[in-house]
Amino acid sequence: MQELKRTGADKIIIEEVNAGKLYIGESVGAIVTAANIEYVKGMDSVKKAPDLVDFKALSLVEFYTVPHYTNPPFKKIAQKIIDSYSSTLNLSPISNNDAILVNNNEVKTVRN
Repeated sequence: MQELKRTGADKIIIEEVNAGKLYIGESVGAIVTAANIEYVKGMDSVKKAPDLVDFKALSLVEFYTVPHYTNPPFKKIAQKIIDSYSSTLNLSPISNNDAILVNNNEVKTVRN
C-alpha cells in the first residue's frame, strides 16, 4: 500500500476500476481492495513500509480478503486473523486455489 500511494497507482487503480476495467489481485493484490489493510499486519512486517502513514486501502469491495487460508506458511496467521476479526469485519478467507469474483454487487467465491 505504501508503494501504491507513493506512486499514485492507488488513485489510478480506483479510477480505472470505477470506469469498468477489470482488476485481478493475488495475495496482497486482493488484500488492498478492502477499505483498510490493518487487519493483515500480522502477515507481513509493518517495518517493511516505514513511510506508510495509515492503513487506508483502495475500498473497491465491502469485504476483507484473507488469502492463503489453509496454506503454509500463512495458515496459522490467517486463522489468527479470522479469530481476531471475524466478529468485527466481513472477512472472506480463501485458499491458494480459490478466487473471489466481483461483478457489480454480486460477490461469488469459487472454490477449487
